[in-house]
Amino acid sequence: MKTESVTGRGLRGFLLRRWHRQVPLATLFWRDMVAVGSLVNVAAGIAGLLMLGLKAGLPASLAVLFAPLPLNALLLAAVWRAADAAPPRQASAYRLGATVWFVVAAVI
Repeated sequence: MKTESVTGRGLRGFLLRRWHRQVPLATLFWRDMVAVGSLVNVAAGIAGLLMLGLKAGLPASLAVLFAPLPLNALLLAAVWRAADAAPPRQASAYRLGATVWFVVAAVI
């Protein structure tokens, strides 16, 4: 499958490069998903709990808590797509790891 090179800065370029398989699988999984994605989820969790503690209301707190969910879903899909080019055992390991991470990030 041939895709054009996506250029550009900012969030749009970041997202498109991942969607179009222009980021190496290991980088996508370890840096983007495990490191950065986990930090984003922890920050959202802390902010949501602080909002709840400051009586900001349950709907607002839950909105902040679950705000990273679309990014998490994009990263999960990007890992699955990028794994198409990897050897089968490696692809399966990354897909399993990404799915477990997604479930844990959504539940915690």
